[in-house]
Amino acid sequence: MSSRKLTRRLVQCLRQGCISVKRLRVIIRTLHPLLAATNYSWSKKEPEVGRIEVFHELVQSDVFQDSPLRRIFEGMSGVRWWISVENEDDFTVLADLRAKGVTYYVAMSMISSDGQINALTMSTGPTGRLYGRQSRVFPRGVAGAELLL
Repeated sequence: MSSRKLTRRLVQCLRQGCISVKRLRVIIRTLHPLLAATNYSWSKKEPEVGRIEVFHELVQSDVFQDSPLRRIFEGMSGVRWWISVENEDDFTVLADLRAKGVTYYVAMSMISSDGQINALTMSTGPTGRLYGRQSRVFPRGVAGAELLL
């Protein structure tokens, strides 16, 4: 099964399970002289899974350095963030997501069998069913499902 189909199927399963996903991204890192990763992106507004190549220059940018993904790729298990009006933004991406009506954001590591750290991010709107209103940062060793509780 291709990465696009797998991403699409994951979204379908989440939505069938009553998790109102607004956006989901799967980031697969790669060993390539020009590319750092491939990003498979789905959103409620654009239901076809897109494929975006991430170049090394982006990984060096301030935007990436101030993102939860940098922490994931450095070994953190994940972050879970309740995005509300009164919360201060710890990451630049949170302000962008708030402007799009997102109220909940989670980023978690996906570790492949060879130890490579990849990532999955997911966000929901006000009717989303991800649980736990407190924002948390999870150290290495926390299972991905725990980030959703």
